[in-house]
Amino acid sequence: MKFEHKEYLENKDIMQIVNIHKYNYPKDHLTSQFDDNLLYNYYSLLSDFSSDIFIARFNDKVIGFAFLGNNYGSLMNYFLKLNKKEIFYFLLRNKKTMFKFLISKFNKERSTFKSDSTIRLISIAVDCEYKKHKVGMHLINYLNTNLKNKKIGLSVKKTNIKAINFYIKNCFQIESLIDDKIFMIKYYD
Repeated sequence: MKFEHKEYLENKDIMQIVNIHKYNYPKDHLTSQFDDNLLYNYYSLLSDFSSDIFIARFNDKVIGFAFLGNNYGSLMNYFLKLNKKEIFYFLLRNKKTMFKFLISKFNKERSTFKSDSTIRLISIAVDCEYKKHKVGMHLINYLNTNLKNKKIGLSVKKTNIKAINFYIKNCFQIESLIDDKIFMIKYYD
């Protein structure tokens, strides 16, 4: 297993990330309902907007990833503009999910929350076949090695108990609780 700190991703890497996302992301996450085309577009843009991309590989296969950055709002606005037609059809198929998502965006408390983080963990996932090898933990440790003097923030749904426990085991602390989200932070030395 090897780890890479990347500036950009090749198409084959993005396709492997799409597959990891499809089969390993929580089913109640908004993007888990995207089709392959939307997921590909999402991760292509995420690759462009991220300040740091970390990849875990076994042989030539991507088995885990982490995207970090600070402009997630800009990314989503641009993503929506570029994929208007696909998003329209997505909305028609997923009215209940999108309604919940839109309501959460108007929550004043969430929109005014200011994290102490200097960088955000936007997306992280590991292929379930490799979880027993503690790839997620190794990926977090690799972040630690490469992001000295940074404060990494993230948000996770309160219902995602496995992820919350994972982050706590890896020294993330709860920063705030807002609606259905827990905001966490890790201070790197």
